[in-house]
Amino acid sequence: MNGISNTSTGAALRVKREPMYLAIANQLRGLILKAELKPGSRVHEQYLSELFDVSRTPLREALKVIAQEGLIELLPNKGARITAIDVKELQEIFQVMTNLQALVAEQLLEHAGEPDVRGLLQLHEAMVRAADQGDRDTYFKLNQNVHHEFSRLAGNSVLADIEKQLGVKIARARYLANLNPNRWLESVAEHGRIMQALQARDRSGLIAAMSEHMRNTGQAVLAGLPPDEQD
Repeated sequence: MNGISNTSTGAALRVKREPMYLAIANQLRGLILKAELKPGSRVHEQYLSELFDVSRTPLREALKVIAQEGLIELLPNKGARITAIDVKELQEIFQVMTNLQALVAEQLLEHAGEPDVRGLLQLHEAMVRAADQGDRDTYFKLNQNVHHEFSRLAGNSVLADIEKQLGVKIARARYLANLNPNRWLESVAEHGRIMQALQARDRSGLIAAMSEHMRNTGQAVLAGLPPDEQD
């Protein structure tokens, strides 16, 4: 006997499952970010219930989560609708995100070790391959992952939370924007300069590269948004 009861062993091995409404919220968020649910359109609960194969109770809890992120608007006694993109708000978000890059860069240099940098380099190289292959969905996902890693490795949970909250609205606008191939090339080159500065531990170079990338991304996204998706 090793002194460990079956009950305690079961408790130790038990994996905490994600609540159903959060799983639904993740799927719903993906549909909105990829514009499969169009800005300004009504949310049809019956359609989504059938799509996700769930009852309306967890679906409505998921809708509350997405409403807190600003992606949908709950209408009293009228259901919900996908919010339009507020261009002025988007301009302000990119302005804030651009200014935050200096702090992200400094914290990244302070907290990211060599194994972390190698992991970022692997993500960067995978992103470059996706861009070379014209694989927009994979490129977009890897690009987001790189930026999420920048925030995570900066080691400041408040900063990471702020960037995550603002990043949801940026992600939707970026996906909707009709970015031309030249912007893809520019973005990849900007990421390359970020990685070079990070590997060299070049503080001023990293701040400049990260700020320039966010500023240029904002300008390209705002210029590429279809007029009918704007509020």
